[in-house]
This record gives sequence, structure tokens and C-alpha cells, in this order.
Amino acid sequence: MLVSYSVVNESDIFRRTVRRRRRPRRARFPLAFEFDHVDDAGHMGWSVLAGGPVPRIADAQERELIKRIWEPRPVGRRFLRLYVRLEWTELTGRRLGGGWTRESELPVRRHL
Repeated sequence: MLVSYSVVNESDIFRRTVRRRRRPRRARFPLAFEFDHVDDAGHMGWSVLAGGPVPRIADAQERELIKRIWEPRPVGRRFLRLYVRLEWTELTGRRLGGGWTRESELPVRRHL
């Protein structure tokens, strides 16, 4: 399965491929997603683990809002049709290395 994601309104938004033979199922249990980043030059990094339920986003207006804020972009040439949201019920993380400053802790923003 190919996955692309973004963060919108304190939730992780995923687009993924859908198998043609099977109808997509709702997750019956919480799922987890790990975000990691390593800055080799700065000898620092971070790791964050988010967990929670993953409902499908069927509302067209909500999908349009996601597209305006930060749409998950496909990796490769496959078309990712299904939108789902990982609603955080658990969020943990840690910093790796030293030399952290206020600027290095700021979130990264995508400018359109």
C-alpha cells in the first residue's frame, strides 16, 4: 500500500491507494504512525509517535479544506483516492542529540 500524509488541524491526513477488488474497511482498532527526522550535519533529530482511530473522510467540503491547507501529495505516479484521518488520542516524542534552540524547535510550515 502506498501512503502520503500531511498534518491538518491537529490530525494526520493520509491519502492511500484502494484495492479494486475489496471495499475499504474501517479500522476497528487504533493505529499508530511514527514521524522521524535526522539532521546528520547538526547531529540532532526527533521521533514522534501518534496513535488513535482512523476514520475515512467522506465529506467533500472537508476534503477541499484539506486540499487548500496542505494536501498529501502522491509519491510516484499512482493515484491515491482514499482520504483518512488519524485522530490523535496519544502523542509522544523525543529529541535526539544536543544543541536545540528555540528556532530549531519551531514546526516546519509549507508555504503555497
